[in-house]
Amino acid sequence: MSDCIFCKIVRGEIPAQKVYEDEDILAFNDIHPARPVHVLVIPKKHITSLAAATAEDSLVLGKMLVKANEIAVAAFLERRIGFLAIAEIVAAVLGRYAPARPETLDDVFAIDAEARRLATETVEAITA
Repeated sequence: MSDCIFCKIVRGEIPAQKVYEDEDILAFNDIHPARPVHVLVIPKKHITSLAAATAEDSLVLGKMLVKANEIAVAAFLERRIGFLAIAEIVAAVLGRYAPARPETLDDVFAIDAEARRLATETVEAITA
């Protein structure tokens, strides 16, 4: 692991309010949220950027996208508020536009479909 801030969070050197954790990924609340619900989902393995990702990273990257989407949908259903959706995160990483704030459950499902499409496209690009 590296000495980056996210690696320190994974190692427990910096406290975080965990939302989800398994052997590959960690999800936690942002300490300076941009929205009422702002969760970061990171790999436990240090990956400097998508440009540095390899085919071996594709499963954990896909797992991150799916878990982020699950967290976002659950937050929307539970709190009935806008949130920073995974499609927006993926779109920002890939340099694409996505709706900034879903207002209805239909918006969430549309973003979910777009997020899954972008996740598939990202994994295919990494493994090509």
